Amino acid sequence: MVFFHAVIQERRLYGPLGWNIRYEFNETDLRISVRQLKIFMEQYPEKVPFEALKYLTAECNYGGRVTDKNDRITINILLSDYFNDRIFDDGYKCAPSGIYYAPKFGDVSTYVDYAKSLPLFPEPEVFGFHPNAAITKNLNETFDLLSAVTITKQDASGGGDGDQDATLTALADSILAEVPDPFDLVAAGKKYPTSYE
Repeated sequence: MVFFHAVIQERRLYGPLGWNIRYEFNETDLRISVRQLKIFMEQYPEKVPFEALKYLTAECNYGGRVTDKNDRITINILLSDYFNDRIFDDGYKCAPSGIYYAPKFGDVSTYVDYAKSLPLFPEPEVFGFHPNAAITKNLNETFDLLSAVTITKQDASGGGDGDQDATLTALADSILAEVPDPFDLVAAGKKYPTSYE
């Protein structure tokens, strides 16, 4: 359920490839879906009613926000990858690379270690995309950044000298001066150690 939530959130980075409309899925959607999953697993231990769970999750909890017909089909198909009987098989993978799977039952450290082993920048295959989708995502991010800089540069030209580059550089320097120094993560880790107990 958490992996599904992460996938549908991150698909927004791909613009219209991910969703026709940028939906604001949130943690409340995840929490209620997890509670319903728990209830159904406890009430039906012999066979989890995945069809009912798919309907509640994709049509009601998350789907309540989804207004586009094609996006509704997409969210149902994505959920089908995670809500099926094969998820209980040790060999079942959520993506072709084999990196993403439901870890075996264990203590909290097992899950934390698995999560830490996942790539920081996942490949598009995780979201159900062709590898070329990363090109589109990166181009969109570049255009957004350059557009923001261009707008800033145009707004900065209202001054007296007309030297737009100098004004833009001064603005960037003033923003950079306000950014705090990076934390010393090693010292912070020693002073405030993480405990999973």
